[in-house]
Amino acid sequence: MLVTQPKSKILRKIIQAPTGEYVLATFIVAEFQGTFKARLVSVEALPQSDFEKPISVSLPLPKKQPVVISTLVSFVEKIISPYQELLFFVSQPTRAPSLR
Repeated sequence: MLVTQPKSKILRKIIQAPTGEYVLATFIVAEFQGTFKARLVSVEALPQSDFEKPISVSLPLPKKQPVVISTLVSFVEKIISPYQELLFFVSQPTRAPSLR
């Protein structure tokens, strides 16, 4: 007959006591002969301020709009064109494609 070591795990759970207090309960759960057995190891009281419900506001609170100051910075200098007339576009006729 082989003796097997029972597999056990530690489980922690927050439970509300009948008095309304919240406690952190620590259990050890072990499998023994195909059934699970649980044993309470410790109980620790938790502060009530952690479990108070926050006050809900139905409408969002108004937020201040950020002030945006924009400035335009130009990195291009104005250049006067040396071409006063647009004759250089028509000085050379366009070349037609050859059909050969």
